[in-house]
Amino acid sequence: MRIAAFVVDEWPLARGVLDVTLLQRSALGLRGPPGELERVERGSRIPAGLSRDHQRELLRHLRIQLLGTPPNDDRDVLGAQWFERIDLAAGEKCRVDLEVRVLRRRADQRDEAGLHGRQQRILLGLVEAVDLVEEEDRAPARGSQALAGALEHGADVGDRGRDGGQLLELGARRGRDDAGERRLPAARRPVEDRRRHPVLGDGEPERRSLTHDAFLADEVVEPGRSEALSERRDLREPLARGIGEEIAHAGKYAPALEMATLSIRDEATELLRELLRLNTVNPPGNETVAAELLRDYLEPFGVECELLGRVPERKNLVARLPGRGDGPRLLLLSHTDTVVADADEWSVDPWGGELREEHVWGRGALDMKGQVAASAVAIATLAREGFGPAGDILFAATADEEVGEEVAFGLSWLCEAHPEVIRAQYCLNEGGGDRISFGGRTYYLCSTSEKMSSPFRIRVHGRAGHASMPGIADNALVRAAPLIERLGAYDPAPRLLPEVEEFLRTLLGRVPEPDQVVDELRDLDAVLAGWVEPMLALTISPTIIEASRARNVIPSAVDLVCDCRLLPGQSRSEAEADIRATLGEDHYDFDWLEAHGGTRSSMHTPLWEAVASFVTEEEPDAALVPIVLPGFTDSHYLREAFGTIAYGFFPMRTMDPELAARLVHSADERIHVADLEYGARFLIHAARTLEA
Repeated sequence: MRIAAFVVDEWPLARGVLDVTLLQRSALGLRGPPGELERVERGSRIPAGLSRDHQRELLRHLRIQLLGTPPNDDRDVLGAQWFERIDLAAGEKCRVDLEVRVLRRRADQRDEAGLHGRQQRILLGLVEAVDLVEEEDRAPARGSQALAGALEHGADVGDRGRDGGQLLELGARRGRDDAGERRLPAARRPVEDRRRHPVLGDGEPERRSLTHDAFLADEVVEPGRSEALSERRDLREPLARGIGEEIAHAGKYAPALEMATLSIRDEATELLRELLRLNTVNPPGNETVAAELLRDYLEPFGVECELLGRVPERKNLVARLPGRGDGPRLLLLSHTDTVVADADEWSVDPWGGELREEHVWGRGALDMKGQVAASAVAIATLAREGFGPAGDILFAATADEEVGEEVAFGLSWLCEAHPEVIRAQYCLNEGGGDRISFGGRTYYLCSTSEKMSSPFRIRVHGRAGHASMPGIADNALVRAAPLIERLGAYDPAPRLLPEVEEFLRTLLGRVPEPDQVVDELRDLDAVLAGWVEPMLALTISPTIIEASRARNVIPSAVDLVCDCRLLPGQSRSEAEADIRATLGEDHYDFDWLEAHGGTRSSMHTPLWEAVASFVTEEEPDAALVPIVLPGFTDSHYLREAFGTIAYGFFPMRTMDPELAARLVHSADERIHVADLEYGARFLIHAARTLEA
């Protein structure tokens, strides 16, 4: 619902009028305060007053230049006066925090619109500009008084009875025109203004009205509320004072006012910069500082926030926008820890959150504090708009995703220790959203499944000896060399999973034979072939080797650790048999170290439809295609614990996907602010579509 207000010449700030025209009620963080305006049907545009007196304006500028009188910059005055605090005088216990008036009348008469409730357009001439009177239940602010210039109105200096310019009113008035002197007010002065205030800024003498565009409501209805006996009225009577609304103290909605003036891009950008300035490299993590920052950002908008952690310094944030209870839960999942960064390799401070050339730079900008910021802005936007979802909308910013071994601190711990908090039917996480072009058409990649992270260790045996006499020893390191070469040349038989078949069918219009897929794609697009190849079979990469710790000792044993990723549904026993067949039997031991992931979600769900609808709305000729994620994400824990439908999708269309892939976990990691906004808009769309 709009708040009835006024637009003045479409300036950034109105002259003498509180500029709240474009703000939505939900953007103010208001949830039905007493006395709220319940209905505003439509407004009529009314030209009011004459043009500016150019001679007076010229005189004012000459006065500033020659006599040094304080400038009368309306925007500065409004900015300064907004935060003044006012103390109630006796007899004003019926609080009026913000009162908007239209077509003032005498002090002893009601100020009413005076227009027929159904009138569409009326041309008025010489209608006096509107006033605002802002009052709060606070003591008056103490501030310095403005010094008078040679042509300054005397009532503007040292005013204790508020004869000069009043709050949010730019024009000064004559002495003794104020009810604060405990006498009858002069004509046309507001009787509500009964307290002492300092004069703020330079009060210009009253002048002829400017041309204004005023939006007047056809019909405004005010619900019943308690009122002082002297002000009680019959609800059948026209609304007193024309247009009015009692709002709680300005301090309560000042953050919402500020955010309402920001775009989604600006809001997400500033939040991301704050997150990047927090060093949450894992280990040790220290993710609590990020969780607290997000909580402090979300709670003013009415989003419920809870911080949960195994230890105080590694807490997870779980935020909730409550639903009606007749729909599924949607979880926006992200993590706040990052990998390490070597500042010597960066051209900027990895923890500086620098904004340069439309990119936000810092460790974690892509993986994945950018999505953290976008998710937070998405749920905050929904809350501000008063969106009532069918089911709960959750936002989780978890710890310990980058390591997550042995003792867990992040999502896996939440699933075990607090399943009722994190349980959800649907989830959107990292792992997809890349935009590629192929054959003259655009495709967005959405990960619906992921490979299992299942590293293994090979221990090669030999016989120790002195390095000066290699002939009497059996060097285990030399024995390990051919095994490493065999692992490097390992080429397992490809297989086509349902996700890969759908991917190929969408791009090629058909599904080639498994052993022909990579060669056929490489002839068409080498980059695309590199994307698809890991989806066809398990992968093995030797990464760590440990042998003798002394230069002059031939090692008797060598430990070789290999990263291994299995296809969803592939067993470790099947993979081990294939690996042993490749290595042969040659004095080694084989051991699996751990296993995480290897789960998948169906492509035929309402969440898939929500993602696809966003793609087609943004780019009608684009298509959404599923992929098998070569890596491993926290989505696995949700699928395993609750059967959650979890997709990896955070769309990007400005940064090249190849560049983004190279920057993850690398120096000069950064994200384009347009992609940040794009991702936030997608998350808002998905929540609205799924939870309508």
